[in-house]
Amino acid sequence: MSLLAEVLRVLERERVPHALIGDGSEIVDVVVGRHAWEREIVEAAERLSVGEVTVPVARPVGLVLLKLHAGGPKDAWDIHALLDAAERPSELEAEVERLVLNLPANARKLWSRLRDGRRP
Repeated sequence: MSLLAEVLRVLERERVPHALIGDGSEIVDVVVGRHAWEREIVEAAERLSVGEVTVPVARPVGLVLLKLHAGGPKDAWDIHALLDAAERPSELEAEVERLVLNLPANARKLWSRLRDGRRP
């Protein structure tokens, strides 16, 4: 069993939804999809090679949804940065708008505040 598979198995067994693994500049944010919307983010993720391991990396819409769920001030800043960096921000916003309905109420409320603040 690979190290990544072992880490994921332990996180799932211990019912840990999220973990930061590593130290210094080499930190990986691991998400274990406990809710259907989280599993959809993992399933839609791009597979990227990192050294000898291939890992799923969330697409921008998935990152925004995860940040909305986390809900902190830094997360809100990160969401603005993701939207600003998007090749097609209006498409990303529309995709978030469609999928945010699956998130808890506090995440939907944060999206409404951020969305309304971004539009004139």
